[in-house]
Amino acid sequence: MAVALTMAVRALAAFAMPAPLESDALAYFTMARSFAEDGAMVDQFGQNAFYSPGYPMLLVPFFIAFGAFANVALAINVALSGLACWLLIKIGTRLAGPVAGVIAGLALAVWLPGIFGATFVHKESLTTALVLAFVQLTLGLRDKAKPEGYAVMAGAAYGFGLLAGASSILIAAGALWTIFRLARHEKAALLAFGGGALFCLVPWLTYTDSLFGKPVLTTNSGFNLYLGNNPAATGRFVSIADTPVGPQWQSLLANHGEAKASEALRADARDWIMTNPVEAARLAAVKLGLFWAPNIPDTQELTASPAIGAIRLVDVAQHLIIMVLGLWGLWQMRRREDAWTVTIVIAAFWGVHALTYIITRYRDPMMPLMIVFAAIPVANWLASKRQVA
Repeated sequence: MAVALTMAVRALAAFAMPAPLESDALAYFTMARSFAEDGAMVDQFGQNAFYSPGYPMLLVPFFIAFGAFANVALAINVALSGLACWLLIKIGTRLAGPVAGVIAGLALAVWLPGIFGATFVHKESLTTALVLAFVQLTLGLRDKAKPEGYAVMAGAAYGFGLLAGASSILIAAGALWTIFRLARHEKAALLAFGGGALFCLVPWLTYTDSLFGKPVLTTNSGFNLYLGNNPAATGRFVSIADTPVGPQWQSLLANHGEAKASEALRADARDWIMTNPVEAARLAAVKLGLFWAPNIPDTQELTASPAIGAIRLVDVAQHLIIMVLGLWGLWQMRRREDAWTVTIVIAAFWGVHALTYIITRYRDPMMPLMIVFAAIPVANWLASKRQVA
C-alpha cells in the first residue's frame, strides 16, 4: 500500500504540475537526449562531463524507446520513488520490525520534498533510490555465510551512485565498516565490493580519460569547491557571476575547456582556504548546519499565495518532526550495529557537503534514512499501547 501510495501521489504531482526544463533539469535532459539521438552526451552548454552522468544514462534507453520527452523522465522518477519506498520499508523492517517499516513507507509517501522533487528532471530521484539500495545491500552482508554476492551488488549500487552524484563518494565508509565487522570472508567481500563499483565506473572513467587526458567523474568538482570557498561564499549556492572570478569565467572556459577551467578554480579555492583558514572553517560549519536546516519560506513567499504558503509551512513542520523523531530513534538504536551502518552513511554524505555549498534538495537522498529512524519511536509507542490494551 505504501509503495502504491508513494507512486500515485508523485505521479499526480509530476503530471499535474511538471517543473520547467531549465538549469540543472535542462542539462540532464539535454545530456540524455543528445546521447539517445547522436551517441554523445553533451549538455546545453556543449560540455561533456560537467554534470553527473548517471541520471542521463538511466534516461537514455527510455528516450530511445519512447522519445526524448520530459514526461518520460517524470515517469521514471515515479518508478524510482516506488523502488525507494520498497527499499525503505525493507530497511525499516530490518532495523525495528514490520510496523516501523510500514510507518516509514507511509511517511515517505506524504513527504512533501519527495513529492515536489518528482516533478523535476533532477538526479536526486535516482540518487535516493541508489543510496537506499546501497544501504539495504550493505546491511544484508551480515546475513550471508558467503557475503560476496551482496558485496558485488552493494559495490555496483555505490559505483552507479557515484555516477549519479559525486556527493555519495564517502558513503563507502558504511560498507567498509560493515565488511570489517564480519566474522569471516572480509577480504573476499572487500574485493567483491570494489569489483562491483569498478564495473560501473570504469567505462565512464575510460571515456573521460580519452576526453581530458585523465579519468574524472565530472569536471565540476573544482568549480563547486570554488563556489563554496571564495570571498563571496555564504554557504548556500552563489552564482559564479557573483564571485571574484565571475568576469573571467566565460573566457577561462572558452580558452581552456571545462576540465582545465575547473582545475584553475580548484587552485583558487585551495589558495583561499589556506589564506583564510578560520573563515573557511566557519563556512564549513555553516554548511553543515544549513544541510539540515528547515526550508523556511520568507514573507513574500507566504503572502504570494496562501495555498502555497500553507504547503511550505507543512513542509517545515514535516521536516522538524522527522528530525526530532529521527534523532530520538537514532538514540534508541545506538547499540545496534545495523543502525551504526546507516548512521555512518548519513554522516558521510552530510560531511562531504562542508566542502562546497548547500541547496536544499541536496539533502533529499538522506531524508528517507532519517524517516526510518523517525518511524522507530512511533512504532515503539504503538507497541507499548497494544501491550497496555
